[in-house]
Amino acid sequence: MGLHDNAEGGAEGSRTPVDRRRFLRGATTVGAGLALAGCSTDVGDLGDGGDGGDGGGDGGGDATPTSVATKSPLTPSDCDPEPIESDITSDTTWDASDCPRVALESNIKVTSGATLTIEPGVEVVGKPGSKLTVKGDGTLVASGSASDPIWFYGDSRVPGHWQVIEFESDNPNELSNVVVHDAGDGDWANVWVQNGARLSVTDSWFANSATWGLVAEDGATLDFARNAFTGNETAPLSIATTLMGALDSVSLYAGGNGTDHIEVSGVDLESEATWPATDAPFFLEDNSKLFATVSVDPGARFRFAEGGKLTVKSEGALAASGTSERPVVFEGDEAVPGYWQTIEFESNNPDNVLDNVVVRDAGAGDWANVWVQNGARLSVSNSTFANSATWGLVAEDGATFPEFATNTFTGNETAPLSIATTLVGALDAGSTYAGDNGTDRIEVSGVDLESEATWPATDAPFFLEGNSKLFATVSVAPGARFTFAEGAKLTVKQEGALSADAGDGESIVFEGAEQSPGYWQTIEFESNNPDNVLDNVEVAYGGGGDWANVWVQNGARLSLTNSRLAESATWGIVVEGGATFDGSNNVYENNAEGGIRDETS
Repeated sequence: MGLHDNAEGGAEGSRTPVDRRRFLRGATTVGAGLALAGCSTDVGDLGDGGDGGDGGGDGGGDATPTSVATKSPLTPSDCDPEPIESDITSDTTWDASDCPRVALESNIKVTSGATLTIEPGVEVVGKPGSKLTVKGDGTLVASGSASDPIWFYGDSRVPGHWQVIEFESDNPNELSNVVVHDAGDGDWANVWVQNGARLSVTDSWFANSATWGLVAEDGATLDFARNAFTGNETAPLSIATTLMGALDSVSLYAGGNGTDHIEVSGVDLESEATWPATDAPFFLEDNSKLFATVSVDPGARFRFAEGGKLTVKSEGALAASGTSERPVVFEGDEAVPGYWQTIEFESNNPDNVLDNVVVRDAGAGDWANVWVQNGARLSVSNSTFANSATWGLVAEDGATFPEFATNTFTGNETAPLSIATTLVGALDAGSTYAGDNGTDRIEVSGVDLESEATWPATDAPFFLEGNSKLFATVSVAPGARFTFAEGAKLTVKQEGALSADAGDGESIVFEGAEQSPGYWQTIEFESNNPDNVLDNVEVAYGGGGDWANVWVQNGARLSLTNSRLAESATWGIVVEGGATFDGSNNVYENNAEGGIRDETS
């Protein structure tokens, strides 16, 4: 084996420790009882790596990510390993001629512009506390083959027996058909890729670490495909948000690790990415902020740490499109309402889409499962919003729903959703809003409506708060129901109109949220628009503040037919002098001061 002797290397490199939750609870160490005894004990018998999870990725549970991970256990070569005691400062090759074994005796550095090339079949034995560090000016090329991989393992089959292969270099470093076992001493991992470093890692197997199989920091670069992670005591790997798109859907991540999820440190993402469907969910810590467009593959799964959050900034977009068979799932690491915060949209990008998506367990800090800010845009279809500590979805005044269809809201502790008056017409009648939420009603914040809209009939009533002012024509579908908060009001301004015409269909209902006369104020008409119609409508429990259930101002116009006005604290309807009123076939019941006060006659 060609080895280059050199002077002792410099000071040991530093690293940034991962700020992680402690998952060393009942960690599975597959094959931990195996130990090297001389040169005859098998290396690599780390079990079958589990069943590949539930097949979340494209080929997740059934795919073979790398043939290296399914090889027969290694029997170490019957020779004494050659000790590596000095840094590598010139180009060096470790080959399999003579004895293919070398032993890392300490922290061995590849430095001074040197390239270390490791050929197929070489076995690198890590002594206790040893480490291989590829410094900023060094390069490591370890390229085995499927039939003859390169092996890194401890001279005792104990997780954490040696430290790590650490990359600090931005050179074209490569691990291909490589097996790395038994590292992770000192909170290192089997492999650690520092901020600014680069590594191509393909067809390789990372196992039996005392921590993670691989860690890649924010600012690292990965070329990653067909790898396997089994029996690592913390998790298969830990990466930053910036590297989620570098992973592939074929690799095996769910392989009997301490926790079979991919740990993600929340950082700002500023480059476009596609997040894959993997056989283990991504575990998002902190707040990942998207300043670029992220597409999410069908079947991808994301679990959030306690208090975690995903923010789509104004420059970014989130396009999460699943299928009915393979939805995209965003959920808490524990199925507890309010476990994490929200998916927050600040972006007006038309690529913002949630289709065949499940979002649940959020709402911490008074957020909702999904929150669409003023000025933001989101298309939502075929999706489920559940188990929030507050609402399933909140959309502020000024938000836009280009599409909203066939969604389901269930088990949210406050209400299914909260929107502004401007978004009532964006909702559909085909969604399921009444689903065992804290209150099965659609909360509506009263604001000015300046665009035409049709208000649908939904399976849960709209709950109107404040004063909703209509400066445009609103048509109301038969069967629609509106309950008013205490003191609330609906005002049809001079520029607007209200056409609530149920015809022969199911009645349209406007009533107080509590069946108490005067609970809310009125439907006030200031408009002379001939489209102002109440037909087959029920209005009840208004009259608060000396209003009536319906009030038609001087100069305004209303056609009121086939309707019931009841339980007002004052009048069923007041028509001021100078108004135009057509009323016929109406019923007035239990109004405190009378059915109709018509001042036009």
